[in-house]
Amino acid sequence: MTSTPEDFAYPPDYDQFMREHHPQLMRLSIQRMRTVDDADDVLQGAAVRIFKKWEIVSAHPNPVALAREIVRKSCASHYRKIAAEERRVARYVRTLGQGQPVTTADDILALRGMERLDRAWAALEERAPRQAECVRLRYTEEMSNAEISVELGITVNAVKSSVHLGLASLRKAMENPSGEEES
Repeated sequence: MTSTPEDFAYPPDYDQFMREHHPQLMRLSIQRMRTVDDADDVLQGAAVRIFKKWEIVSAHPNPVALAREIVRKSCASHYRKIAAEERRVARYVRTLGQGQPVTTADDILALRGMERLDRAWAALEERAPRQAECVRLRYTEEMSNAEISVELGITVNAVKSSVHLGLASLRKAMENPSGEEES
């Protein structure tokens, strides 16, 4: 039995959905992954998951929010895979008796300036995930407060408050990276 192009056609509504929301999903992926190549890989994997669950996604009251959640989880999964691979390589190198892998100056320079921001984001996401998501949607996705309200299912005033408090927390964490109280 031979396959025809129609056997592999996407449902028209899936194709339209992905064309319409690809830029938004890509921005989310880039913000979380830091490199365009990794973000593109993650988004491709997320698009496959969205396609496999298309009946559920398309029937959801807010399909874009569900698709964004799939992208967020795909990003986290990508980092878990990288960490597992690094642990596996480190174990392998130790068994060879050569010690830990050597970090090069290029590795350090690639991360310059990101560490404080990453720590601030991680602290905010751990302490106040809604604030972190509101700030991310407002400034990375360039969504309005009303759009964020619909996306997260909260009031516009809650969005405004979360953005304000989230920015203040990030600013404080960036100004005082040690986390110590100032005298």
